[in-house]
This record gives sequence, structure tokens and C-alpha cells, in this order.
Amino acid sequence: EVFQKEKIPEKERLNVKKIKQDLEKNNKKVLIFNQYEEIIDYLKTINFSIDQIVLIISNGDFGGIPGLIKALSD
Repeated sequence: EVFQKEKIPEKERLNVKKIKQDLEKNNKKVLIFNQYEEIIDYLKTINFSIDQIVLIISNGDFGGIPGLIKALSD
């Protein structure tokens, strides 16, 4: 879900469900997390030794996620 969506005019908000549906129609795996901890838990399960794209988007703070990704991929 879009964080603090009430601060964004409705016409300008991302439609997260539609984006997910569109990507899945193209055989893309899409996971949506609402809590920072869920992202961290998922990142710890990823095999960084294979080629793949992991896209994390946020309209909030990323906290320590970039550092965690670097540590996990080394």
C-alpha cells in the first residue's frame, strides 16, 4: 500500500494492485510488502549468486536496506 496516501492527490497515486497485475501478466514475480521488516526477511531468502533483478520502491525511508543488500550479495 502507498504510505501516507492521503498526502497524495488520488489522481497522482500509484495503483499498486494494477501494477502488480500488469507485471504478473508478463510472468513477473511481484511481492508487495507493507512493513520494513517483511522486506528484510524476504531479502534474507534471496540467492544473490544468480542473475535476477530485485526492485524495491518506496515513498518512505529505506532505512538500512541498501547496506543489507550489499552485505548479502558479497
